[in-house]
Amino acid sequence: MCDTSKEISRLYEDKNALINKLNNLSKEDLTPLEYEYRSKSGPVTDLRKDVLKYLLDGNKLDEKSFDEFILAQSMK
Repeated sequence: MCDTSKEISRLYEDKNALINKLNNLSKEDLTPLEYEYRSKSGPVTDLRKDVLKYLLDGNKLDEKSFDEFILAQSMK
C-alpha cells in the first residue's frame, strides 16, 4: 500500500488524526478550497464549507467542535 493510501486510511479511521491534519493546513492550502466549494452545495459540501470557514477564521478544531459541525449538518 502506498504512503498516500495509508494516510487516507488512517484519517478515515482516526478522527483525531483528521482533526490534527485539518488544523495543520495553511491558509494557502485552504483558500483554493473556499473558491472550489463556493458554487457547490449538498450535505457533505456544506459541512466542508462550514469547517473551512471556521479554519480560515483562525480557529482550531477539537473533537467537540468537529462533532458539533457534524451534528449541525445532520439536523439541517
